Amino acid sequence: MVISVLAISSCVAIALVSTPAVLSILVVAAPLATFAHLDLRLAQGIPSVSLVRATASFLALLILLQINAGSRAWPRLRPLDLALLAATVGIALSVTRSIELVRSAQVFFDAYLIPFMMYFLARNLIRDRVWLTAITVALVIVGLYLAILTTHQQLTGVGLLVPAGELADRYSQNLGRSTVVFGNSAISGALLAMIFPITLVLLLDSSGPVRKILLAASLVIIGVGLFYTYTRAAWVASFVSLMVLQYFYPRLRRISIPILILAGIAAVLTWNQLSSSTLFIERITSQGPIQGRSSLLELGFGFFRENPVWGIGFDNFRQITRLWNMTDIENTHNSFMFILVSAGLVGLLPYFTAFLLMLKEIIRGIRLLSSVGRKHLMATLTAAFVAYLANALVIDMVSAPYVSMVFFIVVGAHLGYMDRASSREAAFEKEPIWERASPLRASA
Repeated sequence: MVISVLAISSCVAIALVSTPAVLSILVVAAPLATFAHLDLRLAQGIPSVSLVRATASFLALLILLQINAGSRAWPRLRPLDLALLAATVGIALSVTRSIELVRSAQVFFDAYLIPFMMYFLARNLIRDRVWLTAITVALVIVGLYLAILTTHQQLTGVGLLVPAGELADRYSQNLGRSTVVFGNSAISGALLAMIFPITLVLLLDSSGPVRKILLAASLVIIGVGLFYTYTRAAWVASFVSLMVLQYFYPRLRRISIPILILAGIAAVLTWNQLSSSTLFIERITSQGPIQGRSSLLELGFGFFRENPVWGIGFDNFRQITRLWNMTDIENTHNSFMFILVSAGLVGLLPYFTAFLLMLKEIIRGIRLLSSVGRKHLMATLTAAFVAYLANALVIDMVSAPYVSMVFFIVVGAHLGYMDRASSREAAFEKEPIWERASPLRASA
């Protein structure tokens, strides 16, 4: 308890001195909080005061107090902010109809309210390039220790920092499932699929041989860890992200195209060995997960038809399938289907709209920053968006609150930086031509 109180108090103290710094600290510390006893565990039946819950709540309270005191202006609500607010309300209404009300309220707080709060905080607090870089570096640190732990478990069979409880540790007879940190390789894969292209962006933008060597080594380590998650969705998500990055960095094509050609030739020449390998048979071409997800989608649409407007209640999909003795079903394996079933159209429409508005903001940011030759500053956000969305279509992000929190911090931080760039650009256009300076020089 002493350690957890000190950790939470330290985050609160840092927030009072430098609010943006706390976001980077949370990104690094949150996955390790349980193992380092940073979460405050209370008596049985009382929700724990986790490092993330306490810090996020304090940051929100601090902002409100500053607004009330007049030291901070009330932030302008944008269409994306309103969509996330509407999604919050829609999903919260489904919690009131949950079979397990207390548990569902805690899950809603961690999986939706905190990530949405983090987006709002990051967008209104991150204004300088230094804090934008700090968040991406924090993600690389998380990617390194998660990748090392994942690789170690797959190579040695010994898992370090494994959550307590019964965990599925096998994909098949010959392939193990990584259970480090999050207890689920799909969650680790989704996170590493976001961090891998972000690390590549840092490498491409880095200067100096030492920094390039460190980032190149980090990229290799994270890539190996991503492979050892044995998660096909994560592999596809990272591949698509890399393809998208070639728009921002045309020089990547000179590397990726020859690699793809050589990989294709190698696959053709070694097809007999490749097609008979354990990885190919038991994981890459396995049809069980695909058929299972198809069945879950059909079942989810069946529940949706029961109450299309309001849904059947938060997380009641899992509860009802258990009553039907379908004990092997935990969720819908689709983040959008989970909301559609739980909260109906009232929850899904604003949530889906939020992603459309994110895409619109990304396109606007690319156009804005292209005008000053800095469109690559949006590369990280674009890669994170593609990777998160690809994984959200095949796993329930409600089971991965940390991944959602990281994603919304990245979105908020980059859009906040873009807001500042946009406002400086507007001010630049109004200045007399003889007084103009580079509109992004101070923030680049």
